[in-house]
Amino acid sequence: MDTSKLGGALQELRKRRMYVGAGVLSAWAVLAALGVMVLFVWIDLAIDLPANLRIGSRAVALVAAASVVFGSLGRLWQELKVSSMARKLDGCVSAGGQVVSGVDLMIQPPVGSALRIALAELAVDRAEAISHTIPSKSVVPAKPAYTAMGLAAGCILLLVTLSLVFPRIARTEWMRFIDPHGDHPPYSQIELAVEPGDARVIYGGNLEVFVKPDGGAVDRVELLVYSAANAIGETLPLFPEPQGRWRTTLTNITSDMRYTARAHSSRTRQFDVSVITVPKIEEVRFKIAPPEYTNLPPYSGVLPEVAS
Repeated sequence: MDTSKLGGALQELRKRRMYVGAGVLSAWAVLAALGVMVLFVWIDLAIDLPANLRIGSRAVALVAAASVVFGSLGRLWQELKVSSMARKLDGCVSAGGQVVSGVDLMIQPPVGSALRIALAELAVDRAEAISHTIPSKSVVPAKPAYTAMGLAAGCILLLVTLSLVFPRIARTEWMRFIDPHGDHPPYSQIELAVEPGDARVIYGGNLEVFVKPDGGAVDRVELLVYSAANAIGETLPLFPEPQGRWRTTLTNITSDMRYTARAHSSRTRQFDVSVITVPKIEEVRFKIAPPEYTNLPPYSGVLPEVAS
């Protein structure tokens, strides 16, 4: 009994079903992970999630994707069985069980009289002939994979489009989730422009800080100053100036510090202020007292030029 052709046809169907199933599972896994991350981003926009929860969002997304995959693997495994492929093929051509019978006889050939063996061969040959009357793409269509992958691609395209339309939101949330422990303030409609930002100050000097809100009106702007002696931070008010700017002065700076500006729910990243402890030489004067035998007068002033 030659069963190689029927077995090859069924193997081709199993391979196609496996590829289509892998495409569907991959697309739905991506959609599940994207859905979880979008949900966490939306919550972060609403309530400013802590760093640990933003880190945990990755694990939740992976669990969601894995749940989709492993939750459907059992059903896919059942569909990949030879008997399942035979029933599917039989149903597509309305063979009335001829393919199923032929496959069963192929898997468990009869023993006994020559007549039983001959009839089994006829049944297998009939099943093999039926399997070649319909293409594999009609038995296992690729439409489910195309639909799932198209939906995943559409969602990704939608997210890219929203990122281009709202670039500041996208940039803020990307940095907050890709670097959860970094100093990335939550998104706010009001954006604070700070001058000078990071700065270096001479020991004991002062630093003027200017803040200009953009995106809405504010009635109060504050500066939070952190130092080694005050890790909790000191709050300093800023005073309004023309052209929408606010100003304050940090005085008598003797150690390195950090500061951040805030107004309502908006805040900036922390800026560093470094203290320069090396003396700054602004002017050099010389005092020269020549020996008495030279009869030259004493000299006080800048370094004199010596004629060559």
